[in-house]
Amino acid sequence: MLDKIVYYVLMFFIYSALGWAVESTYRTLGEYFSSGRKEFKIINTGFLNGPICPIYGTGALVFDILVLPFSEPHEKRWWLVILIGAVFADIVEYITSFLMEKLFHARWWDYTDEFLNIKGRICFKHTCYWGLFSFLFCYLISPVYTYMISFVPTELYKPILAVILVIFVFDLALTVRAAADVSKLMRKLDVLKLNINTAAEVVKATAETLMGDAQEKYDELHRSIASGSEKLSAWKNDVTEQLNEIKKQIDLMSKRGGGKYPRRTKRLFRTYAGKRSNKTIAELEKKWNDFKRHDSDG
Repeated sequence: MLDKIVYYVLMFFIYSALGWAVESTYRTLGEYFSSGRKEFKIINTGFLNGPICPIYGTGALVFDILVLPFSEPHEKRWWLVILIGAVFADIVEYITSFLMEKLFHARWWDYTDEFLNIKGRICFKHTCYWGLFSFLFCYLISPVYTYMISFVPTELYKPILAVILVIFVFDLALTVRAAADVSKLMRKLDVLKLNINTAAEVVKATAETLMGDAQEKYDELHRSIASGSEKLSAWKNDVTEQLNEIKKQIDLMSKRGGGKYPRRTKRLFRTYAGKRSNKTIAELEKKWNDFKRHDSDG
């Protein structure tokens, strides 16, 4: 029983390393050729610092324990292997993404933009990849792995596993510490974001209040101007009406006097001028005649 446990634990680490190697190579080459950069930089796609990606080891254990039994006889159940393998792998991937997000407040993959995704944790494209991988695992990878591991003496399983576990635990401790720091930073950023949003709401409310007050003042000013314009127009009409009435009276007086001031009008001029000389009255009469000519020309 112990040997079986050691066998599976060793399988977990071996497939985790193989999965890391395949995915990192794929991502590194894709980034290198797509970006056109001259420098070649290896991309670590794993959660840990070392060359290991635990999700592939977990997937291998799931395939070996739960899917591999359905591959016999393979000529009749290959489609069942693909289907069951894809389903189990999606479950493992979803749970892993959920736990890592809850523990470290970060996501190591996000399929939000992919077709038929569930909360960005799994998607249709990667489900197809997992189904294909389950087929390759059951009919190609697992037989090769079983053949190669048979050359390793069973008494070496424990020493090899002990060395791997020491390295893994040390790497895991460093990674968890770094992830905890990232988690603290993310929480601080969330608080900062909340404060910024609160401040933005206050600024928005203040701006809306100021805009409302300004609009109210503008409407009041507009009403005042409109009211003043109406008053000005009424006053203008009233003055024009009075001037027209005065003009009519002057014209009537002029017709009665034969185009000259009547005696009553001269008396008004003398009263207006006081005890001034006749020269002053003559000047007034001249101005009257000028006014008449100007009025007749108009």
